[in-house]
Amino acid sequence: HARGRVLGTLTFVAAESGHAYGVDDLAIAEALAELAALAIDNAQLYSNAQEAEIRYRTVFTGVADAILVADTKHRYLEANPAATELLGYSRDELLAMRVEDLLVDGQDWTEEEYTRYLAEGPWLGEIELRRKDGRRVPVEVLATVVELPAGRVYLSALRDVSERHRLERLRRDFLAMVTRNLRTPLTTVRGNAQLLKRRAEYRPAQVDAVLGATAEMQQLINNLADVVMLEGGSLKLQKVQVDLAAVADRVAKELQGGSEARRVRVDAPSTPVTGTWDSGRLKQALTNLMENALRYAAPESEVVVRVEDCGDEARVTVKDQGPGIAPEHLPRLFDRFYRAEVTGEGGWGSGSTSAGCCLKPMVVEYGPSQR
Repeated sequence: HARGRVLGTLTFVAAESGHAYGVDDLAIAEALAELAALAIDNAQLYSNAQEAEIRYRTVFTGVADAILVADTKHRYLEANPAATELLGYSRDELLAMRVEDLLVDGQDWTEEEYTRYLAEGPWLGEIELRRKDGRRVPVEVLATVVELPAGRVYLSALRDVSERHRLERLRRDFLAMVTRNLRTPLTTVRGNAQLLKRRAEYRPAQVDAVLGATAEMQQLINNLADVVMLEGGSLKLQKVQVDLAAVADRVAKELQGGSEARRVRVDAPSTPVTGTWDSGRLKQALTNLMENALRYAAPESEVVVRVEDCGDEARVTVKDQGPGIAPEHLPRLFDRFYRAEVTGEGGWGSGSTSAGCCLKPMVVEYGPSQR
């Protein structure tokens, strides 16, 4: 017997010797059975503990969320591989650190919050941790108190929410940009409609202004639909054979509109530069780049658009004589809705203030050119 359970039986047999078991023999048998039960029970407990350790280690090391275990003195006792990947430290480095070593200054709990955590148990919130490379990473934390035979420990599951913050910021910027960009044409429509109503007469110039503003709003709505399809992965390209030089020349003429103040010069080979592209998207990308360059070009200067045939690639360069792009903004040149701080606002175009940029292959946002 062990801990109230019957593990088995021992059978003693006397044959040719003619020995008859007595009370002393029974006492020895019972003592032997007790030792056997203790040995078997211990072996089973050890085997179960090993299996539990394997299961624990499998879950602990395989879970996607970072897990840190600390003692009551805030020293780390354990860290899983996800934690080392998130924070950039090795396991041994983390086990030599304290909780405060990772917290960004000013992020620590108050005494009241800590007391409530100890009394109520699980705590869910967001904090910032400092990686080994110095970069701050926002994490969502589920922390809980665990009572173990060896004492109390604090277990924290961490999840990197940098992407969530980026998407939330993008959503806020996007809504602000849509609101700002729609306000101007709406004001135009409203103002001209009020004038037409007050004057009760047909004025072609005001009607043209209304039509132009509604066309601008329609384009904004189309762009919004494009963004939704891009995010959902459902944007379809209508690829046909397109002459890049002809598209660039057409966009340049449309933007100039006969104005001497808006000078765009297209340098292109005498022969067509053809490729398999979506003509509408290609025109949209070139329009964004040229409009951007015209907006920030130096007064009385010209924007130069160069189209090159590079064999298996086509290259277009849009260059102006404006203030240029600060180096720190270059990595985000083609981020959606991003514009350099010099302007203080977002837009539908390809990026920030443009002194010159090169698309290689042609439409960065929509995939390679496939010549």
